[in-house]
Amino acid sequence: MEQARRRLRTNQPQNDRRGSSFAGDQRNFRKRQVENEANADGKGGSVGGIGNSETSSLWYIVPACLMLTVSTFVTWYVFDAIDDLRGEALLPKPIPIVNWSSTSLVDLGTQQNPVILEGTPFDKWPCMKWTLQSLRHSVHADLPVKVSKSPVFKYHTPDKPYIGSAQAATTPKHSNIIMSGDRLFQRLQSATGDDYLYGSGNVELLGLPKEFGPRGDVTFPAADIEDVQVNFWFGSAGVVADWHYDTSDNLHAMISGKKTFLLHPPSAATHLGLYPSISHFYRQARLPYNDTKAIDIAKRARKVTLKPGQVLYIPPYWFHSVETHVSSISVNAWSYSEVFMTMEKIYQLPIPVEGNWPRCRLLYGVWLFVDEVLRQVLSAEHRPVFLPQTLANRYQHMVGSRPSEIPGSDELVQCAEEARLGDLLPEVEGQAFKSDITNRVSDHVDGFLSLPEHVRLINVGNFVEHVYSHILHDQTELVPTLLSLRWE
Repeated sequence: MEQARRRLRTNQPQNDRRGSSFAGDQRNFRKRQVENEANADGKGGSVGGIGNSETSSLWYIVPACLMLTVSTFVTWYVFDAIDDLRGEALLPKPIPIVNWSSTSLVDLGTQQNPVILEGTPFDKWPCMKWTLQSLRHSVHADLPVKVSKSPVFKYHTPDKPYIGSAQAATTPKHSNIIMSGDRLFQRLQSATGDDYLYGSGNVELLGLPKEFGPRGDVTFPAADIEDVQVNFWFGSAGVVADWHYDTSDNLHAMISGKKTFLLHPPSAATHLGLYPSISHFYRQARLPYNDTKAIDIAKRARKVTLKPGQVLYIPPYWFHSVETHVSSISVNAWSYSEVFMTMEKIYQLPIPVEGNWPRCRLLYGVWLFVDEVLRQVLSAEHRPVFLPQTLANRYQHMVGSRPSEIPGSDELVQCAEEARLGDLLPEVEGQAFKSDITNRVSDHVDGFLSLPEHVRLINVGNFVEHVYSHILHDQTELVPTLLSLRWE
């Protein structure tokens, strides 16, 4: 699902175009819903009766009551304001349990909030009766398994283009092996061995096609049936899938065992940090799972321990971590979400530069294009800090605070300096050059503005990284340098 390929196109010969992979999602089907959990608990104080107190004491008590009331109101107001800015609750909100209905998929796609579902179409799938023992006898295929001495696993995308010495920071700590079904389920069943085991993949690998029901029953309205991927998840006790987001609508069905999910809305990206979207750990939170700050964030997360037969809906771009308490079996269905498909269209739009331009002119043109997109898509509050924050959030832990000192950056720095001094292009030609580029961003802008606000910043950041990566070709280690430069 996350391996979909796309191409960022420039107006240049076909053989000069370079592809890049990425995943996104959604249409403008809703406004962000603000969570006011701080008020939901009915917090506040009350002042008792005055009784037979002297009348003169009223001059002290009434102002005190008034001050307390005002203070409480201001506290509520400030808490709501903070909650509004964060886009997440100060206190975790319980995840509701609802019964499946004929409108569930439409409702879930519209509301975009985590929900526990019961009585779902999964109940009719034979796989919901699986046990480790039954799988040991019925699965004769060899399966992909991740093995590690550490219980914490990060999803790893090996075909991402970001290269250079910083790539070492995104090397997985697990090994990928092929294990027979009999051996895997025997290991999970006996809970023996020093290694943690984590198996996942398309259910077609199991060779049990009759164990799964019609995919159309779990396909969200925005997706086609052929775009739905059903996966198996097998994990030993203690395994943790570290904080990450997916770009698809996710229905996760628990079959046996016990798993706890922690969830945060997309706004948590600023707290959890992100790896570059062009790195091997794309979509993964950068903050280590056992970091003190990560532990504090986990305490404020929405939390649910799934029971066998229950299904958890995880909306696109919601961060989640998953802990397996005992050896467990589950399946999930990913449907392409509307944001994903909108971003696919954006990535297919041409960038208004020519691939045969001189290097400095090309880089300046790309910067003008990105700057104009940001100007029209981001708010006045976000615009001036967006690129510096993207650089700090995604790259600083790998390249430090001076990206202009990355080997090979000198040419880029020199080009940006020439542009700022007006030496890159004559004034008249420069104005025409700038107008030609900035007047050709409307399709990109319309696409981004159609995204719900809560996922827009993540996707704009991903897009900028991919544009710069595409233009730099085999010098993607210089993306942080481009993010740091001003050309005007």
